[in-house]
Amino acid sequence: MKKILVPIDFSRGARAASEYAASLARIFMGEIYLVYVFTEPIAVIEGTAVAWPVKGGESQEKNDALVENEINYLKDTYGVNVEGYALIGSRTDTINDLINEISADLVVMGTGNTALSIIRKIKTPVLLVPENASFVPVKHIVLAADFNEVTNIECFNLLLEFAGKIDAMLQVLHVKRQHDEDQPDSPGKQQLHDVLSKITYWYQEVEAESVEQGIGNFIESHPAELLVMVAHSHNVFERIFGTVHTSSMIYETKLPLLVLEDK
Repeated sequence: MKKILVPIDFSRGARAASEYAASLARIFMGEIYLVYVFTEPIAVIEGTAVAWPVKGGESQEKNDALVENEINYLKDTYGVNVEGYALIGSRTDTINDLINEISADLVVMGTGNTALSIIRKIKTPVLLVPENASFVPVKHIVLAADFNEVTNIECFNLLLEFAGKIDAMLQVLHVKRQHDEDQPDSPGKQQLHDVLSKITYWYQEVEAESVEQGIGNFIESHPAELLVMVAHSHNVFERIFGTVHTSSMIYETKLPLLVLEDK
C-alpha cells in the first residue's frame, strides 16, 4: 500500500480522511496524493455555441493554493510525502482517471454524497472514514462476509497486507437473517477460507432481522477498529443489504469502512 489517493473538498470530513490516510502512510511507508476536483461555472448564450467561464467562479490559482495548504499541513504534522492536485472536471471521472495515472493502491475519503458513486465507478479499494473518526491502532478487523463467490480474489490482497502488517485479529462475520432457511456450506465460504488461510482468523455467524442490524450488534459487543466489506461487480452492497438500505452503512457507520472491489 504505497500510493494512497485522497479526494478532498476542504470540509471537516475530508480533513478527517486525509489525516487517517497520513497515519496509514506512516505505517506502510507510503505516499499521499490529494485531489480536489472542481467545476468552473460556464455561461452560455442561448441559441448559440458560445460559452466562457463566469467571473467569480472557482479559480485554478485559488484552488492550487488551498491544496498546497493541505499538503503543507500533512507534511508538517505527519512527516509523510504528499503531492496534490486541483483539477477541473467531473468528480468521479477525474478521480478514476487519476487513480489509473498514479496506479493508486487505495482511495481514502469521507462518507459524503459522492462516496457511493465513486465506489460504483472505480476498481480500487476504498476506505471510508466517518467525519468524527480519528486514527487508532487497528487491532481488530471485522470482515462482513456474504459468501458469494468472488470473481477476482486479488481484491483480498489489501486486506491480507493490512492484517499482516499491523498484526490485527481478523473476525469473519456472517449474518443469517431470521427468516432465511439453513443452507449447506457454499463454494464462496470455502473460497474465502482458502484465501484467508494465510493468516489467522476467527469465524462467527449471528442471526438478526437484517444484515445491518447483525453487523451493528456484533460491533457493539466486540471490539473493532475497522469494518471490511466486498462490493461485487457494480451492485456495490446490493448482495449484502438489498436495494433498500444500500447506502445506510456508508453514511451511518461509526467505524472506518474498507470496501474491497470485486470487479
